[in-house]
Amino acid sequence: MHNLVVAQICRCLNENGIAALRFNFRGTGASQGSHGEGILEREDVKGALSYLESLQAVDTAHMGVAGYSFGAFVALAAGAEDSRAKAMCGVAPPMAHADISFLKATTKPKFFIFGSRDEITPLEPFLALYAELKGDNRYEVVQGADHFLFGYEELVAESVAEYFAGKL
Repeated sequence: MHNLVVAQICRCLNENGIAALRFNFRGTGASQGSHGEGILEREDVKGALSYLESLQAVDTAHMGVAGYSFGAFVALAAGAEDSRAKAMCGVAPPMAHADISFLKATTKPKFFIFGSRDEITPLEPFLALYAELKGDNRYEVVQGADHFLFGYEELVAESVAEYFAGKL
């Protein structure tokens, strides 16, 4: 939740008039519970969507999910199975450690962003999967950036905000 990439994305979404919520998954920081291998954390994302749904200021017809690294894996998985998520964004999804082929089953719009030197989201396997995805999808490669996107946080945040502004 306090990662600079996540914080910048949230800030940039808010600055562009898009409500955003960042939170810790179960067992992280002061959160209760314990790590659920990416499966139980999907319920955390769904709980966040339920919370947002309860707020009068949130247009529930235009909700999306986004996440960074492990959070990207979880957000994409939860977004693929939850009808409330109309668009999804995965920032540096950890393809070297997690199977995201479940995305082949959804036609929801998807946006991916990762660094050209990202060893955890390698380009070739990503492109092979991307070619099989259905729906309106796009990706962006940040030249020179590794998995941590250090120094590129603002660029990433602006890209995510632009994507959601156009899709939601």
